[in-house]
Amino acid sequence: MQQKENNRGNIFNPFPGLRPFGIEESYLYFGREGQSDEVLAILEKNRFVNILGSSGTGKSSLMFSGVIPTLHGGFISKAGNEWEIITAKPGLNPIKNLARGFKKHIEEHSAPDSVDYSQSLINEYLFEAVLKKSTKGLSDLYQLNKHLKGKNLLIYLDQFEEIFRFRKLGETKHLNESLAYVNLILQAIEQTEVPIYIALSMRSDFLGDCEQFPELTNKINDSHYLIPQMTREQKKLVITGPVAVGDAKISNRLVQRLLNDMGDRYDQLPVLQHALMRTWNYWTESGDSKEQLDFIHYEAIGGVNEALSRHADEAFYELDENEKQICEKIFKTITEKRSDNDGIRRPTPLKEIAQIVDEEEYILIKIIDKFRIEGRALLTPREDIELNSESVIDISHEALMRVWYRLRNWVQNESQSAQIYLRLSEAATKYQQGSGGLWRPPDLQLAIEWRNKSKPTLKWALQYENNFEAVILFLNKSEESYKKELETKELLQKRRLKRSKIIASVLGTAAVLSIILLFFAFNQSNVAERQRQLAEQNSIEAKRNAEKAKENELKAQRQQIEANKSSIRANKERNRAEYNVYLAMQARRTEEIARKQANEQAQRAIEQSQIAQERQEQLALANQDLQREQKNSTQLSMRAVAQSLAVKSLQMEDDQLQGILAYLGFKFNINNAGYDSNNDIYNGLFYAVKNFDSDYYNAFKSTSSDVRSLQFVQDKYLYTTGTSGRINAWEVEDMAAQRSIVVFDQEGVFIKKIFVDENNQKLIALTDGSDFYVIDISKRIRTVEKHSLPGSYAFDVAFMQGSTDFYLSASDNIIYQFKDNKLSPFIDTNSRIYDMEIINKDLLATGNNDGKIEIWDTNEKKSKITVREANNKYIHSLAVGNGILAAGDNSGQVTLFYLDDEFNTENSISLRGNDGEIMTDITFNHAENQIIAASTKGTIRMWNLKDPDEFPMIINEPGSWVNAIALMDKNHIFAGCKDQVFRLYPIKSEILAETLKNKLRRDITPEEWDRYIGDDLEYSPIFEESVFKSQSR
Repeated sequence: MQQKENNRGNIFNPFPGLRPFGIEESYLYFGREGQSDEVLAILEKNRFVNILGSSGTGKSSLMFSGVIPTLHGGFISKAGNEWEIITAKPGLNPIKNLARGFKKHIEEHSAPDSVDYSQSLINEYLFEAVLKKSTKGLSDLYQLNKHLKGKNLLIYLDQFEEIFRFRKLGETKHLNESLAYVNLILQAIEQTEVPIYIALSMRSDFLGDCEQFPELTNKINDSHYLIPQMTREQKKLVITGPVAVGDAKISNRLVQRLLNDMGDRYDQLPVLQHALMRTWNYWTESGDSKEQLDFIHYEAIGGVNEALSRHADEAFYELDENEKQICEKIFKTITEKRSDNDGIRRPTPLKEIAQIVDEEEYILIKIIDKFRIEGRALLTPREDIELNSESVIDISHEALMRVWYRLRNWVQNESQSAQIYLRLSEAATKYQQGSGGLWRPPDLQLAIEWRNKSKPTLKWALQYENNFEAVILFLNKSEESYKKELETKELLQKRRLKRSKIIASVLGTAAVLSIILLFFAFNQSNVAERQRQLAEQNSIEAKRNAEKAKENELKAQRQQIEANKSSIRANKERNRAEYNVYLAMQARRTEEIARKQANEQAQRAIEQSQIAQERQEQLALANQDLQREQKNSTQLSMRAVAQSLAVKSLQMEDDQLQGILAYLGFKFNINNAGYDSNNDIYNGLFYAVKNFDSDYYNAFKSTSSDVRSLQFVQDKYLYTTGTSGRINAWEVEDMAAQRSIVVFDQEGVFIKKIFVDENNQKLIALTDGSDFYVIDISKRIRTVEKHSLPGSYAFDVAFMQGSTDFYLSASDNIIYQFKDNKLSPFIDTNSRIYDMEIINKDLLATGNNDGKIEIWDTNEKKSKITVREANNKYIHSLAVGNGILAAGDNSGQVTLFYLDDEFNTENSISLRGNDGEIMTDITFNHAENQIIAASTKGTIRMWNLKDPDEFPMIINEPGSWVNAIALMDKNHIFAGCKDQVFRLYPIKSEILAETLKNKLRRDITPEEWDRYIGDDLEYSPIFEESVFKSQSR
């Protein structure tokens, strides 16, 4: 154990930290008494046992500090107490690692100088050859090593789940070696010639992978031991037992605080051990040996939630900038994210890491040593083992991936990079087979960005799939094809525009000709009209001539002498009249034909004009479509520039330049129809404003050790509380606290949640015990009433509509009713209800510790609707609004349930962008159509309900647990954090942009414009009066 010389004397640290307990530390191992006997009973019966448990439940510690010491004590009486122990991990070379386990055991039992380096290599290759020779390899090795004769051999294979990852590498040699490895184990169990016993430890979430080895599955079914979850008393022993062995004392309130901070999560044991190790070190270095371990020592190291992350950051910040980048690549190489959002180790030899990272081994060793020094031990092997090319580098525990936020982000980025590579590999294979095509945007754009940013290498790609050359060739072809497509499309657009102009000219000429024809037809109609009038005049004249002929005929009768002459003249006149009538009829017929032709010509002219007009309209629509397409293309390009500027701004060291790029990113985005809830745009503005004013978001400081809960009512009063037992009421005006008063202050009371009714009459304060307080805040002189739950403690409060009466959920699985100042059992739910929300005066929504969500009828006191069945994830927060029930669970998932008029679930959506941590609070912002959630990761996430499938805006600034959130108005939200500050954040990019613009003291220069935006866009300064405007191109 670690020794320290200081003013407390020679006091060792009884807590191992992140690593498992060792065999020599069994006297420090508490909390699992009796479980070693159960494991050994299975081992004695079957000569095989598989210890199952989730990550962080202490499988390795149970073996090393529980099972093995008990085994040496002679628990298996038939076998005696003569035991030899060999340990190994499958890793990326299972049989070789097993051979190394035998080699290490022999060297430990040999004289110090009897085995030199060459003999060690010979032993390793010999043992590996024996193991690969046949399935009886373990029995043969036992007989080959004479020092094992007459002794029992226990082979402990730790982290057995690594064999499944090795098998998934997919090549024939991997499949064959993994099968041979399992057959070695099975044969050693079945044989009876030599006393070999096998023990495995494996994460329970890999149990389904065992089906790849049917015979092994049968053995595991008969011989497994599932580590049970610790009770609160057992966890208390884990804390107080080693402290007592270390001859020290720990305050009871710190023990309770540790148990509460640890919660019910099964994977917190290594994180707790690490926090206790750091607390002990701080205590030994800080003062009087008579002082007990207390809050001051625990909070100084960051508590359970932050101690490990801070410790890892200490090592990280000891590196220079180049070493930090290499460090990131190292951790990405030795860790991996599973499909279920959980992380697993990826132990890797140093020489392979050097090839993947593309750095010299001595540089990597210098960085790795920072993380494995005494008292830190975040990487293995331990500090006392010298590293060489064959050294396998691994993290001490998977908990480091869950707790160290920096590593968690690295693992997430590496997972995304690997997914892009695998998608490209699949697409490249299909393209080679002729069953798929080349990529186009947006997939192509994402792939190109990945290639340029990640700069993948062949060795890196071999970790996932051996198809690197095909992937790069496919990506390059896709890029070239798309560029040619864009060039062709641009050429076609130019030709189409030219053709459209020609068509417009032809149609215009046709329209002119149609007008001329229309004018000609009009003239012909006039000519026909004149001919008709002439015919009518001739007809009248003919009638007159006929009458005159009759008069002449009468005269002829009187004057017979002239009768013949008159008769001749009359006949002539008659013939002439008949001829004139004929001419008139012909003129009328000609006029009708001319009118008909004129009408036909006029109709054709109108039709030609309409066709010309329709073609002109089609041409105009085509031009509009072309302009719209060009505009959309331009907007898409500008939105990409906007997002790039926002990301680039985060990398700038110059505050003014960072602010300029962030602001321009915002303007480019909104001016080009960008998504108004874009996370990159928001973060660029957010951190730019923070650089100018680090206290911009800090509303005011709490006197508590943290801000556990807050409530904002009547748009004016903000109530806050923490672990100190004090409740403050703040009067908020103009986004600032004008004054505050203490409404409750009782030393020693740990207040975890407060609730205020909508009319600001009653405040309910829940403690970590069975007590709760009802405080009348409606009057100047406040009254405080203390009430207690019978043998349980409270989780949540929900006020009845329009009332100060309320429902209260408790740990005894009962919802109580507090009415007329009396507490009484109301509904027996048969489960722990962690959060409740009132839907209306008759309905109450609840979420329990198994993920079940129900709606209860408060009149009939029974469940009316099951919104979701249990899914082994407990519901931590609920919110109701506008026909939507939102639920956040301990895996970080936020789910929306859309309810119909009868409150049945129509459909549900799991929102994107969860962070894998507990959702501590959820609220709706109805005015902006948002849902907002806070988590223990220190984030606040804002989803736009108009586009629930989009990625949320994320505030990462708090840096610690965000315990509670409350809307101040539609544009701002309060956040209560564990660092004693409750902050006030803008939740709209427009507000941040306006604030940022007022803090800028200069404009972007033309040179900066060309560098960060590009010389293909015309220079456009932020300010109209910019001194650089005259320098623009």
